[in-house]
Amino acid sequence: MVLQPKRRCAAMLLAMVWIGAGNGSCARVRHDGSAPPLERYEYAQLHMGVQARLIVYAASEEAAAIASRAAYGRIAEIEDIASDYRPTSELMRLCAKAGEGPVKVSEELYTLLAHGE
Repeated sequence: MVLQPKRRCAAMLLAMVWIGAGNGSCARVRHDGSAPPLERYEYAQLHMGVQARLIVYAASEEAAAIASRAAYGRIAEIEDIASDYRPTSELMRLCAKAGEGPVKVSEELYTLLAHGE
């Protein structure tokens, strides 16, 4: 993907992570055939300069922890690409080339910027 960077390059990034209960194929089943009730688990980590809080509904604490680790891992990947305060992020490298003409960017950064309009 190629973007025409502007003189003042800024981006606002909103990362939404939805962790669903899945299709039920991995759910434990009780002897009566019903699935156990989902329990609420809450996690918080610092990402993108703010506290990113996740609320996960899962059948077990282990399943909730696995899902939250995956979600926070994805948020960290996006932060590495689109952080506006990390000089090494792809976004900041794009901003540094403002005014130089077209710049090739990853499909991921292009998608984030295109949806941020």
